[in-house]
Amino acid sequence: MVDRALLATSTATWSELFGNGKRYVVPRFQRDYAWGIDEWSDLWLDIEHLHDSSQHYMGTVVLKEESNGRFTIIDGQQRLATLSILALAIIGEIQSLTNEDVAPGENRERARLLRDQLISTKDAASLIEESRLRLNESDDGFFQTYLVQGKVPPYPKRLKGSEKNLWGAYDYFKEKLRGRFRDQRDGAALATFLSARVASSLVFIQIRVQDELSAYTVFETLNARGLELTTTDLLKNYLFSLAAQSKVELEHVQALWQRLVSVVEVSKFPDFLYHYVVSLGKEPRKHRLFGQVRELIKTREDVFEWLGRLAEAATLYAALSDPKDELWNDYLGAAAHVRELVLFGVDQYKALILAAKRVEKREIDLAKLLRLCAIVTLRATIIARRNTAEVLRAYQSAIKAIVENGAASVKAIFGALGELYPSDEEFRSQFEVAQFDTGGPRKRLVKYILCSLEPHFGGTEVDPETPTLTIEHILPENPGEAWTASFSSDDQKRFVYRLGNLTLLEASINRALGATDYATKLEKYRESASRMTQAIDAPEWSPHAVTARQKDLAGKAAQRWRLDY
Repeated sequence: MVDRALLATSTATWSELFGNGKRYVVPRFQRDYAWGIDEWSDLWLDIEHLHDSSQHYMGTVVLKEESNGRFTIIDGQQRLATLSILALAIIGEIQSLTNEDVAPGENRERARLLRDQLISTKDAASLIEESRLRLNESDDGFFQTYLVQGKVPPYPKRLKGSEKNLWGAYDYFKEKLRGRFRDQRDGAALATFLSARVASSLVFIQIRVQDELSAYTVFETLNARGLELTTTDLLKNYLFSLAAQSKVELEHVQALWQRLVSVVEVSKFPDFLYHYVVSLGKEPRKHRLFGQVRELIKTREDVFEWLGRLAEAATLYAALSDPKDELWNDYLGAAAHVRELVLFGVDQYKALILAAKRVEKREIDLAKLLRLCAIVTLRATIIARRNTAEVLRAYQSAIKAIVENGAASVKAIFGALGELYPSDEEFRSQFEVAQFDTGGPRKRLVKYILCSLEPHFGGTEVDPETPTLTIEHILPENPGEAWTASFSSDDQKRFVYRLGNLTLLEASINRALGATDYATKLEKYRESASRMTQAIDAPEWSPHAVTARQKDLAGKAAQRWRLDY
C-alpha cells in the first residue's frame, strides 16, 4: 500500500496544470516522444465529441514537485507534449491570420495571450520564447528550436524517429484545424476552441509525490490498478522502483537504463526484450512479457545484474539489424549474412544468436551460425513458406539445445533445428513453382536470388545492390499482341512473376526492349554481361519454357543454399 503522506491527489484541467507560471520538465531518461497517428486521431476525436460544459478525463499524470512552481513529469509526458503541440498548431493558425492581414492587431494579441497561458513566455532581453514544458534530452532541442519558436525545420520530410513524430503531430493537428475552421477564418473562434473546449475541458488526475524514490512505488500501485503503459515503460519503472532505496543507486540505474535504450531504440526495445528472454530458453508471450520478466527480476541485485546483461546483449542485437556495424569486423563474412537476413525481413533467429554469443565457445563461430540462419530462412521461410509458429518452435528447440544441453558447435545447433531445414527434394519442388511480385517490397529479394545464382552459370559474384543491373521479365508485365500466341491471358497472369520468367539485364538494354517480342529480346540478351541471361536459348518463350528454366534454376538454388553437416 502506498503511504498517502508520500503523495497528494487532485483533479486539474490542462489550463490549471499550466497556469500560474508552472513549468514542467521530462527527465532525460524518459522515453522519446512516441505518439503517432492512432493516438493523435483518438485525442482529436475525444475533443470533437466534447459538448459545452462537458469534460473528458485524460488519465493520470504523476509529478514530482521541485521548487518555485517547477515539476518533474514522472508519467504523462506523451499527453502533455501532444496537447502543447496542439496548442502550438492553434496559435500558429491564429498567427497566420495576422500574416493574411485578418484583424492583425487582435489576432496578434490572442496568439500572445494563449502562448503566455499555456506554452511560453518571451524573454525581454533575447526575445526568445521560454517554454513551460521541457522534453527529454533527445527531444527538447528540436521541440524548443522549431515548435516552440514557431519555425519550420529544414527538410521536414527527412526527419526521423521522435523528431518526425513531433513534427508529424503538429502537421496532423494543423490539417485537422484547417478542415474544421475552413469556413470560419476567425481568430476568436480558434482561441475559444483552445481555451474553452481544449484547455478547460480536458481533465487530469494529478498525483504529486514528494520525491523521486517514492514515485516508482506509486507507479507500481497505479499499474496494478490498470494504468496503460508500454512494456518498455513498465520494465523501466519496475526496475527503478526496485532500485529506489537510495538516490545514488537510483541515479546509477537511470544511467544504465539510458545507456541501454541509446543502443537499442525505444521503439525496438520490446522486441529486444522478448528475444533476450527467448534466448534464455524461456517461451514468453509478447502480450504478457512484462509479467514474465518481473518473475525473473525480484531483487535490487537482480536489477543491476539484468541491466548489465541486457546492455551486453543490446550491442549485438543492434548490430543484427545493421550489416555495416563495426562489430562484424571481428567476424569474417558475417556482415554478408546479416545483410541477407535483414533483406529476408525475419527476426526469429535473433534469440538464437544472443544465446550462442552468451555461451560462446571456440566451436561456435557466429559468422557460420549467421550463414546457417540465412540459408535455413531462405529455404524454409522464403521458398518452402513454413509457418511462423513452426519456425519459432524450431528456434526455441535449438536455443534449449544450447542453454540446457550444452550444444557448443554450429553442427550441433543445426541438428537441433530438426525438420525446419527442407530436404533438397522438397526445396527444389517448392522453388520450381515460386513466384514473387517484383513491383513491391519483394523486388530486392528477387534480385538477390538472381544475383546469387549468377555464379552457377559461370558468371562472377554480383552485388544485388548494383544499380546497373535490373530484373528483366522475359514475358513482359504488360505484353502486347506479339505474346498472345504463346501465352493466354490466364497464362500471362500465372507465369509473369515466376522465377523462371525473370533474369538479370543491364538497365540500358532493359529500357530499350520494353514489351517487344521474344526473338528481338533474345538477340539483345546476347549483349548482356550476365551469363544467366546469355544462357537463355529456348526457340520460343512459352509456359513450357518458363517451367523448364525454373526447374534448372531450382537445381542450382539447391546447390547455392545448402548446408552440409
